[in-house]
Amino acid sequence: MQSVNVDLNPYTVLFELERIGAVERTRGGVKLVSRLYNPQGDSVAAMGLLASDMSDLMLAVEENVEGGGNVAVPNLHIKTEYDNIPASKISEIREWCLREGSAFHQRVRNYLSQHDRDITAQPSGKDGTVRVAVGAFSRVEVLKSEAQQ
Repeated sequence: MQSVNVDLNPYTVLFELERIGAVERTRGGVKLVSRLYNPQGDSVAAMGLLASDMSDLMLAVEENVEGGGNVAVPNLHIKTEYDNIPASKISEIREWCLREGSAFHQRVRNYLSQHDRDITAQPSGKDGTVRVAVGAFSRVEVLKSEAQQ
């Protein structure tokens, strides 16, 4: 059985946010540096994130396939792919995907937080609780250089 301790010392939270590079101290307090958690240089943390993401994706697909017509609304599982984009657009596309993906996830957080019992004053009820995971990723892969064409 796992438990969560809600009596965290604020300095413990600050230390962890600084450690992962999400915030930095300034003369005026603390400044948010990144909304994204990117465990660069920490292979163990990166593999933990990958395992969690893979598990969620595989279970979402399995529920969609095996749920058949029993589920009124399936899990989201979509992918967009183009394979003939100029290599000169790599940086622009990565920046766009990060910006738009971050904006999408902010909207998801704003929406889900309205329903989360830890944040809102909604009654606990007898209908149980659910976990909602919405993932996204992008990958820009160079398929061939101009010299190879």
